[in-house]
Amino acid sequence: MAEAGLGAFQGHLWWGLAAPAGTPRHIVAKLNAEVEMLFREPKFIELLESQAVEPAVGTPEAFAAFMNADREWAGLLLRK
Repeated sequence: MAEAGLGAFQGHLWWGLAAPAGTPRHIVAKLNAEVEMLFREPKFIELLESQAVEPAVGTPEAFAAFMNADREWAGLLLRK
């Protein structure tokens, strides 16, 4: 990336769960609660750790903010 003029590139991969726009808030809250429970399961934590995955579970609003910031970062990177 440095050779391409992008300097100290700090790439990252992430994945998340999203619902269609307009999904009722109570459904989104229920899905988020279920995902939070999954991420507390010892076997699931072990699986993530074995793959060097760093989980980050939070609110739907925090995930939306993260996705927006990541999209902005990627846009800046692509415009370089």
